[in-house]
Amino acid sequence: MVRLRGWWTVAGAVTAVLIVALGSGGAVAHPLPSVVPRAVAEAPLASFSVKTVKVGDNPIDATFDPKNGDVYVVNSNSSSVSVINGSTNKVTKTITVAAGPIEAAYDSVNGDVYVLSQTTPRLTVLSNSNSILKTITLVANPTVAEIAPSGTVYVTCHAASILDDGDVAVINASTNSVKELGIGEDGGVPYFDPANGDVYVVNVLSANISAISSALKVKSISLGSGTEPIAMVYSPATKDMYVTMLAGDKIDAISSANKIVAKIADPNVPYLPTYDSVNQDLYVVDEPGVATSNLTVVSKSNAVVETLTIPRSEVFGWLDTENGDFYLGTITGKVLVFNSAATPALVKNLSAAKYPLFTFEDPSTNDVWVLCYAATATASSVYIFSSANAHLATEKVGDGGITLTFDSTNGDYYVADYGTDTVSVVS
Repeated sequence: MVRLRGWWTVAGAVTAVLIVALGSGGAVAHPLPSVVPRAVAEAPLASFSVKTVKVGDNPIDATFDPKNGDVYVVNSNSSSVSVINGSTNKVTKTITVAAGPIEAAYDSVNGDVYVLSQTTPRLTVLSNSNSILKTITLVANPTVAEIAPSGTVYVTCHAASILDDGDVAVINASTNSVKELGIGEDGGVPYFDPANGDVYVVNVLSANISAISSALKVKSISLGSGTEPIAMVYSPATKDMYVTMLAGDKIDAISSANKIVAKIADPNVPYLPTYDSVNQDLYVVDEPGVATSNLTVVSKSNAVVETLTIPRSEVFGWLDTENGDFYLGTITGKVLVFNSAATPALVKNLSAAKYPLFTFEDPSTNDVWVLCYAATATASSVYIFSSANAHLATEKVGDGGITLTFDSTNGDYYVADYGTDTVSVVS
C-alpha cells in the first residue's frame, strides 16, 4: 500500500508515492452534519472541456506553484520536469533532473520545488524562476517526502532492502542543507504533530515510531513486538497522535510528551485513520483485501462508538469539509458516503470507474472531483459530484491518469497521464 497526498491506494494500481505537505495529522492528509446530506440548489449538468499538453515520458506527478502560477510535471522515464505556464497551458521549460524522478512538492516557505529521484538517489531543488538551485545526494533511495509548516522538508529513505534500517533526510528551508537521521526498518510517511512540533515516522518492521524533535533529536517509541504500525493521524480534540497497527490489531494514542496514553482494540486489521473535524471522531478503515472489512468510529474519549461493515478493498478515505460527508472509495468503483451523526450512517453510494484513487474538493464550487485510475494503456476518468452528491459530469483523461492537481489561479485541473506523454487539463 502507498499513500497519495494523504489518501491510500492498493499496490498494483499505482506504484509511486507522492510528496504531500505535512498538515495537522495527515489523512489528509488525508473526516461528518445531519443524517441526510444537506440539501442545496443543484447546478445544471456541468460543462467541462479537456485538452492535452505534451510533456515527457510517463508523467507521474504534477505540482502547482501559486507564487509563479506554474505547474511542474515530473516525467519519470525522461529524467525531467516539464514546466507548464498556468496562463497559457503551454510548456515553457523542460528541466533535466536526476534519473528516475517520482514526485515533486512546492515549499510555500522558501518558494522552492523539490523533486525526488529514486534511481540516483538525489533531490533536485528548483527555484521560483525555474532554475536548479541545488542537487542533494541522499544516503539511500527516497520513497516519500513531506513538508512541515516551518518549510523543513522530511524525506524518508530506504536502503537496498526494507529489512535494513532507514534514514530521514531533513532539508533546511533557508539553506537547503541536509542532515541524515537514522530510523528503523521500513520507515513510512512522516507525520507532523502540531501540539509539540515533532515529526513522526512509522517503522513498520521495527514495531516502533521515530519521533524527530525540532532540534532534530530522534526518540524511538516502542509499540510492542510484531505490531506493524502503518499510519498516523493527529486529533485536535485530544491533542494526541493516533497510530494504527496491522498485526497488533489496535490503535494507540500518543501524547505530545511521546507517551502512549491509550490503547484501543480494533481486531479487524486497522489501517487508515482519518480525523472528523465535525464530530471530532476518528474513522479507521481496515486493511484493503481482508475478508471482512469494517469502518471503526472512535470518539474523542477513545471509545469505539460504532463498527460499520463495508465492502472490502478500500482505496481512500476523505472528509468533505463543506458538506461534512466522509467518502470511502473501493476498487469496485463505488464511493461510499457517510454522514457525521453521533452514529454515522451510509447515506449515498456513488458510482465511478474502478480504482477511484484521488479526491479533491473544488474551493470555489465545493464540487467533489474523483480521479479514477485505469491501466496504463487505458483512459482514466474524472467523476465530478456536487456538494449534495449529485453526479455532474464524467470526463475522460489520458491513459493511466495518476495524479490530480488544482491550479488556484486559473481554476483548471491537471492529470498526469502516466501511460502516455501528456497531461490532461480539465477546465
